[in-house]
Amino acid sequence: MTHRRCRLIAIVRLIFGESSHTRVVVADTRDDPNGPYGPYAFGLSGLSEQLTSFNGGNGRLGLHGTNDPDSIGQDVSHGCIRVANDVVIQLAELLPLGTPVQISP
Repeated sequence: MTHRRCRLIAIVRLIFGESSHTRVVVADTRDDPNGPYGPYAFGLSGLSEQLTSFNGGNGRLGLHGTNDPDSIGQDVSHGCIRVANDVVIQLAELLPLGTPVQISP
């Protein structure tokens, strides 16, 4: 058995609809400061239980900022995890591809 040393880099308070406990990794990232997903969006390796497809691809979980900060905490997402832009900017500096992400209630 191999043990890797891990370090907690961020705890972010989130509001999401379904109670879940998921371990995924950062699979891809994109930056678009003027886009609807805020300055950064992370594609995670997990698949949504609600969406089988989204925007021409499979229904993957995502973590991103927003161009509408008042929408955080509101039921307006397609199932992604939305955080404040200052938080997603901080995460972009810390999360290389393959970083484990744990989502839990």
